[in-house]
Amino acid sequence: MGLKTVILFLLGLSSILSAIEVESCRIEDDFMLTSDVAGGPWSAAEQAYIIENDWQGNPVESHWHTSIKSLWTDNYLYVLFRANFDTLVPSRNVSCDENGDCWGVWNYDACEIFIGDGPDIKKYFEFVCGPDGRKIDIRHDKNLPKGNDFETGWTSLWQARVEVLNASKQWICQLKIPMETIASTPIEPGKVFHANFYRISGDLEEYKDIRRYTALNPTNTEEPAFHLPEKFGTLKLVSAQKPLPQPALRLNVAGKNASLKWNGRHESSLDNAEVLRSAGPAGTDCLDFWRTVKTSKAAAVEDEFVSDSLNDLTSLTITGWVNRELDFNDSQASDIQYVLNCPGRFHLMFDQWSRMALRMFGKDGKIGPQIYSSWLSTNHLNPGSRWVFFAFTFDTAKKENNARFYVGSEKYPVFCDTTASISVDELASSDLKKLIFGAYNEKGDGILKGMLSGIRVYASAKPSHNAAVSADMIERIRQDDLGKEWLLNLARLELAQAEKDRLKKAALTDEYYSNDVNLHQVGSLQRIISTIPPEPLKMNRPFGIYPGGKLYLQFAASGKKAGTSYEISPGTIEGENGQFFDGYVKTYRLEHVPVEANNNGGINTSLTTRPPQRWMEYLIAEAPFKAAEVLVKSDSITLKENASQPDSYSGILLEVCLSRDVEPGIYRGELQLKDNGRQAAASSFSFQVYDVSLEDDFPLHSYHWLMPEPENLMYEEPLQWWSDEYWLMLSGAMDRVRDFGQDCINIPLLNYGPFAPIRTLKTDNGYDFDFTLFDEYFQMALDKGFVQIAGSHILWLPSSGSSALGKRAYQGVYIWDSLNEEPEMLFSAKYDLDEWLEFVPVFYDKLYAHLKAKGWADFYVQQQYDEPKDARLYERISKLTREHMPGIKTMDAIKTKPEYSDLVDIMVFDINLLRADAQQLAAERKAGGKDVWFYHCCSPYPPYPNRHLDDPLAGSRLYPWLAWLGNSDGYLWWAVNVYRGADPYKTSIGPLPGGSQNPGHGPGDNWMYYPGPDGLRGSMRMAAFRDGLADNAMLRKLAETDKEAANRIMRKIAVSPVEYSREPQDYYDARIELLEALENTGYGSTP
Repeated sequence: MGLKTVILFLLGLSSILSAIEVESCRIEDDFMLTSDVAGGPWSAAEQAYIIENDWQGNPVESHWHTSIKSLWTDNYLYVLFRANFDTLVPSRNVSCDENGDCWGVWNYDACEIFIGDGPDIKKYFEFVCGPDGRKIDIRHDKNLPKGNDFETGWTSLWQARVEVLNASKQWICQLKIPMETIASTPIEPGKVFHANFYRISGDLEEYKDIRRYTALNPTNTEEPAFHLPEKFGTLKLVSAQKPLPQPALRLNVAGKNASLKWNGRHESSLDNAEVLRSAGPAGTDCLDFWRTVKTSKAAAVEDEFVSDSLNDLTSLTITGWVNRELDFNDSQASDIQYVLNCPGRFHLMFDQWSRMALRMFGKDGKIGPQIYSSWLSTNHLNPGSRWVFFAFTFDTAKKENNARFYVGSEKYPVFCDTTASISVDELASSDLKKLIFGAYNEKGDGILKGMLSGIRVYASAKPSHNAAVSADMIERIRQDDLGKEWLLNLARLELAQAEKDRLKKAALTDEYYSNDVNLHQVGSLQRIISTIPPEPLKMNRPFGIYPGGKLYLQFAASGKKAGTSYEISPGTIEGENGQFFDGYVKTYRLEHVPVEANNNGGINTSLTTRPPQRWMEYLIAEAPFKAAEVLVKSDSITLKENASQPDSYSGILLEVCLSRDVEPGIYRGELQLKDNGRQAAASSFSFQVYDVSLEDDFPLHSYHWLMPEPENLMYEEPLQWWSDEYWLMLSGAMDRVRDFGQDCINIPLLNYGPFAPIRTLKTDNGYDFDFTLFDEYFQMALDKGFVQIAGSHILWLPSSGSSALGKRAYQGVYIWDSLNEEPEMLFSAKYDLDEWLEFVPVFYDKLYAHLKAKGWADFYVQQQYDEPKDARLYERISKLTREHMPGIKTMDAIKTKPEYSDLVDIMVFDINLLRADAQQLAAERKAGGKDVWFYHCCSPYPPYPNRHLDDPLAGSRLYPWLAWLGNSDGYLWWAVNVYRGADPYKTSIGPLPGGSQNPGHGPGDNWMYYPGPDGLRGSMRMAAFRDGLADNAMLRKLAETDKEAANRIMRKIAVSPVEYSREPQDYYDARIELLEALENTGYGSTP
């Protein structure tokens, strides 16, 4: 052996001896990878190993650190990466083959494990995954010549799942690797694999400056290199698990009694404690302050251990369970209430928005450090009397992100909901020895409206002993509270449901979609997703419609023949008794749009985030997926573009338009797909026309904001403002929104900078205004049948009208010396508010005189200040409007703030309009002749309904029903076409002002219509909404003669915005019941 060989051997041996060994902890049962990965079975993995050095062993910044944990069973090796990030770079331009291997994913952000078994360390496996879920597995044999030393044309059948947490700047990657793939010797405790773990961040091009190559065991090469098996460490299979820590106090509830145990030794009884048997988490006993309570006092204990255990704290963790069945109409639900009150030290409470909060006292005795749950946790995730697990942690030894709030449930593991950085060395002390549970106020008077269980407090006054429990340990506490049997049963149910779903999908495919061409009618409220076989419609009775109405009939289609265009032929519709069908049919193919991310809340949705797991129960599918959404008028459809495209499911929509003279009765037809004139597939359909007469315009006013920028009106090159082609596209856009029942429209005023429809002219006496373009816009809207035309919000005119990707060309108020010269900016987007409000009366006077002269004052509505936060400013603006435009109605989205009610004519409430206290305000307004509307947009969040692309289509149909339930005169959604530079055929995340989609609004939040070469196109969401407008009209008509019947049908659909139906069949049946009731009460269309 030469000297060089000896040196290399010794260096290799040295590196192996000094390498980090990762311990993988044994668990008994395999588990499914879920999107909530903070705990669950992962709590069995005690130790986290941190990748904190680059490939040369140099430390990297903490925001590039990555932690690793591992578990194993006889069948699988599980690996969990938690990767911090500052800027996250998911893979782009990476193609995946038929095995799902995505070559090149390591050129962007990625986590990697290299692992092998046996004496030949040059044979190993590579598993790589990025934050968007793209992954690859590779088999290596470095004994072979370079270029032939790896293999990708095989599959290990491994699984990967990722979750990105923007709030904590961390992406999480789980791997589930079959042991039979990587192991060549028996699987047992003590077995050792040679392995190394890596993290790559940034990319090779755009983010070179943040490109990092990190390794658990450095490879120490000059350039980044990972494929050096002699530098690997080891992964060892072990079976140990540490016990749970001992809490300073723990609430014990059993039988008829409740007590507190201090440090596992001293026990004290809890006064005024009402115990409810078997009603707690997993069927345990719990403290009840609400169902069977017989006292008005909170539960409390006085004991010297309060001060002995909870004074001078440097770290703290509080865990427990709470159940608040929030009554939507209970105004006290928004009052501050207390879960746990340790006077003078800390309060664990619900604030006025039902967020949980830990409020702590500093050494000066004043309220200081506080951490709140997010808007998305306990308030919106606690429907149907569910138990919520919570945990607050605080650690003075850390200066950043030293306070955290976690949330979980009986079904879902914990996740970190919020973090905060709190500056305090230690918490306050107090001589008070009282501890209060479940109080209505700070003093302990009254009781919390809810139930409590499993309260544990971990506390330490010593910096050397950290009582801020880790996320993994918090998850183990949740599991310990629930018990092993509950968790096993839950896992069995999840597996059974997954198998049931798999079998259903396979059965649907075999029965309905196995032919070369397939066509089946599906419900109009069923969302067709490209990869999920839609279930054919099963109706006992035909769909119901009325003379003069529209009926939407949806069909799902699939085909195996690539490149074939099929003719869409609706054929002839005939009456069952021979009556002539007086009407016509429009045919649409439904274009799919991508839903690349699920709604994670307003301004919080992005490609790399996922919503809380409970939200998924209310959404139609987990992103990414493609939804059949856009109504593209067409008489043909291609079901498979090319041979390499996997089989998918397409949508066809028939819009059946009935004349007012159509005879009542049942009508039947057949939709056919034809290939070169020959029938390839067919599906029959039927509907029943009832003898019911409704007005042409719906009684519920409908208003979606239409953006008039040229680039927002069509899909091709933008038009020139105010050109003949522009007016044609604007006319088409107005027609389209009218098609779907909209009768109110916005009109720009001085906004859009040099393109403003009202131009400000400089005169010797001040200012004048040219209304030429405004008049053409206004008259067009009147000719289309709009009954209210709303001027842009007066407060924001100089700064409104921003266009794609933050352009400011459309912003500001400009002034012309003459219409033939270039204008100059009078007020910029950064205007002086007082100066602007001095100018507004000048404009108002001229606008008012012009509206009066044209006879348009009764149609015009002035919007003032959207979602106002400053009541004094709003009062000032309202006073200006009323003084200078007397009789002109004002309109604004006010939410549900009674202090604004006297200042606005059309008050647009939020979803809380349906609360009893808001209904009283609404009734007072109506009695005074003022209108009541309501609106929503990004919010509300599950369990409330919404109209995003990942919400059920039933939500779009539901909102006009809710409008009737809330006695609303109108409904407002903020966006027809606020694309802000995004292509809605390529993305669905709603851009924020300036164009950001990382993060952005929920999928489809910014648009309900889609651009086309000939103007705007409708959507399935708008079709469902229009059906809801018709339902609303029938409810109103029926209530005129039989209010109880209308209420009875209403209750079958919804009784509140948290108690409503998501089942399409309920809406189809309710429509029939409405039509039958109206027909029986004599609202016929025939004499």
